[in-house]
Order: sequence, then C-alpha cells, then structure tokens
Amino acid sequence: MEIDRSAWDNRLARTRPEYKLLGAAILMAAAFLDRHFVGCASVLALSIVWVIGVAGVKPKVFLPALAVPLAFLVPAVLPLAFDFGPWFTGGEGALFTWTHLSVANACTVAARSFACMSTMLAYAYTTPMVDTLELLARMHVPDTIIEVMSLTYRSLFSYMTTMQNMVHAQTLRGGYCGLKRGLQSLSVVLGSGFCRSFERSRQTGDAMMLRGGETPTRFISKAFPQATVSSWAPLIFGIAAITISTVVRWVS
Repeated sequence: MEIDRSAWDNRLARTRPEYKLLGAAILMAAAFLDRHFVGCASVLALSIVWVIGVAGVKPKVFLPALAVPLAFLVPAVLPLAFDFGPWFTGGEGALFTWTHLSVANACTVAARSFACMSTMLAYAYTTPMVDTLELLARMHVPDTIIEVMSLTYRSLFSYMTTMQNMVHAQTLRGGYCGLKRGLQSLSVVLGSGFCRSFERSRQTGDAMMLRGGETPTRFISKAFPQATVSSWAPLIFGIAAITISTVVRWVS
C-alpha cells in the first residue's frame, strides 16, 4: 500500500510519534476553532507542507489521497444543506428547499471535516503503524483495542492482494466488457472477497488462540535519534494554525 510505503520512507519516519500526534491534535483543534474558513485553510495548507515540504513525500502520492475523503464527505453534508420540499408530500413547490443558514452550516461542517481528515492523513503518511501502536501501548490504551488495530493492519495487505488478483482474473476473462458484465463481475468480486476475508480472519483468530494469543502484544522499545528542527515541525505547524484561528476568531 502506498500509504504504508510512504510512512516508512520519509524524513520524519524516525521522529518520535508523540511529536506528530500532538501536532496533529493541535491542528484539528485549530480547525474546530475556525469561524471564517481561514483556520481550516491554514490547517489544510500546513498539513500539505508537513507531508510534502518537511517529510519529503511526493505530491503525486499525497495529493490524490486528499480527494478520497471527499467521496464520503460530499454526500454526508448535502442533507445538512438541503431538505425535502413540498413536492414529496404531494404539494406544489420545489423538489428541495434550502436556506442561507443551512448552506453555511453545511460548508462549515465540510471545511472542518476536510481539514481534520487532511491532518489525519498527514500523520498516517509520516508515521509507521508500529510506532503508533507502541505509542498507544505506552499511553495505556486497552490491549483489546491495540490487538484489533494490529490485526486489521496486518490483514489489509493480504486482503488487498486477494482483491487485486480477483479483479485481474475477472479482467482476463472479459468480465468488464460493458456495463452489465462489469456490474456482475463487481458483485462477484465483492461477494467472494467478503467471504474470503471472513474465513481468513477466522483462521487467523484460531491460530492465535492455539499459539497462546490471550496475552497482550509486547513492543520492543525503539530508539529515536535526537530531535531536530524538522522533528518539531508538526508541533510548530499546530501552534501556528491554532494561533491563526484564535486571532481570526478574536478579531471577528
């Protein structure tokens, strides 16, 4: 997966995860303090600078990933902006209704959500998953949550490989020639992929139980190099963003 490859191969990969987690938390707080979208824009810009400018992740890798949350965000905020009109109750009038307040609220929710998602992606693209799990263990997060996160992370790679092989096989069989056959092939791939993933998860759980998997996962303490200016960049960006949001909120 590209996100995991970038997390291990960037200039902030050997930076302490608590620095980056704290910086991400402050950036998200700055997004929620925003009123006039200035804070959200600054959070988005600083997240991009964090990943591309400081960590050295290629723009063609990170920028397309920012478009993925929009596929879920846009349908989620549309009901906040529009409501069913009189036409749905048998009356005469518009199909949908909206007000300036509802549209403003929807835009605010969308801006804050997208800014927070960009911050979470910035953290994920610059921090290996192992460092995150080790940090959560040091923070005394319940072992069950860490185990579920670890198993989910490990299963993603085998699941993605299985899905890619199934899609490739369906393509070679001409399964995507036309809309009808494409939808049929898609349903076959999704159904079969779900069954295989469920069976694989059951086998993994049984194997862990037979190997004494009741005990919590232990992590080896990782030695990090001495902090540099770039190591403090996420925290500095977070302080800058929350300062901008606070000033704009105070001035307005």
